[in-house]
Amino acid sequence: MPIPQLSEHGFLPDGVHECTLEEILTRFARFQDSDRRPALGRELEAYVGELRSAEVGKYLVVDGSFVSGEPAPSDIDLVLVLQGDISLAGSLPPFQYNARSRKYVRRNYRFDLFPVPEGEGVDEMISFFRQVKHYPGEVKGMLKVVL
Repeated sequence: MPIPQLSEHGFLPDGVHECTLEEILTRFARFQDSDRRPALGRELEAYVGELRSAEVGKYLVVDGSFVSGEPAPSDIDLVLVLQGDISLAGSLPPFQYNARSRKYVRRNYRFDLFPVPEGEGVDEMISFFRQVKHYPGEVKGMLKVVL
């Protein structure tokens, strides 16, 4: 199913809409007034590649002004739902640890990452991100990329 059209305020309709990374890049990483969108798209593509190599995530929920109608988006917020056998505690090899580390992702990709274990707080995290800062009472959708 294609990514739905944006609302009059420039947001995705409520819900978590499954799509491919390629669909996100085609829709949201095109040049609009500045090179900000293509730059964020390249970073997202690189990070998803790292996640897939590390095999720590089940899926990624993509949010932030990047998946809105904002011509020069400021950010991408990500909820990383971890594979069932990957936890937030415990030791992992560096390539796996880094792929799910908030600090690493912030420093290397400039994304806000919120990793959550599968089945633990995912719905609460999605509910939080559904809120629209400048439109109280309105909710927005997000995009889901299966890893």
